[in-house]
Amino acid sequence: MKLHPTLTNVCCLALFAFFFGLNAQAESTEPSAQVTGVASYRERIAVPPGAQLEVVLADVSRMDAPSETLGKAVQENVGQPPYAFAIPYQPERIIPSHRYAVRARLTVGSRLLFTTVTMYPVITNGNPSDVKLMLKHVGR
Repeated sequence: MKLHPTLTNVCCLALFAFFFGLNAQAESTEPSAQVTGVASYRERIAVPPGAQLEVVLADVSRMDAPSETLGKAVQENVGQPPYAFAIPYQPERIIPSHRYAVRARLTVGSRLLFTTVTMYPVITNGNPSDVKLMLKHVGR
């Protein structure tokens, strides 16, 4: 069965639009923005080999509920500070009236060595997208 040339063109255009639409939708779910910064600590303590830095971007708007993670950056075998990081996130998930913050942890295996103890606000309410984090040593 042979299709009319106009019908064939319409079908091709419909398929093109369908696949292009799916591709555009898939691209919109990819992170296209990022929070950047540097994490460091003041103590003169060398980090053991195998240390891991985890930096998280979270929505901290709701006081009565756990924060929602919007992005995370993990670095293995980080060595000594300072540690530069970039956390990718989807800008369409940002709600202008919400509050967002970055927190970080430096671990070796399951042992926590350093963590942030201060809130570092980012993105909304005039806050920057580039932050300097100060980690505090966690005693045994």
